[in-house]
Amino acid sequence: MGNKVLKMLKEDNFSLPSSEKILLKSLSTLTREERKKYYQELVPILKKLKIDLKSFFKANPQQRERYLNALIEDILASNGNINILNLTIIKALGSLSFYHLLNSKAKERNIKLTLQTNNFTFIIWLFVFFLILIYILLNRR
Repeated sequence: MGNKVLKMLKEDNFSLPSSEKILLKSLSTLTREERKKYYQELVPILKKLKIDLKSFFKANPQQRERYLNALIEDILASNGNINILNLTIIKALGSLSFYHLLNSKAKERNIKLTLQTNNFTFIIWLFVFFLILIYILLNRR
């Protein structure tokens, strides 16, 4: 997973960082050392890659479609898990249109995508909701 897109980037002569293992992991699975390396070394390189990809896609619409299809196939094969390299390409392609297309393809193939949000946030909102509900019920007299 992720190797197809990585190979495509290498074929098109894009400069990639030497730590490809980190690129093929999701942000939530990085260790502390990998996260430190990601934010200190990889983020500036990935920003430049995103800018280069945007100009590349603007000049070559056929390549944009090729990358878009490969990226969707890669993400669907991993049930919606998005790695760092995929995330960078998604930002270059345009995230709104990409996610819309990804969801429609997943529905066509009956693939359930993994949730890309933090479950802890949901629990906090649920807790706040119940606190407000209790407050209203107690002060209802």
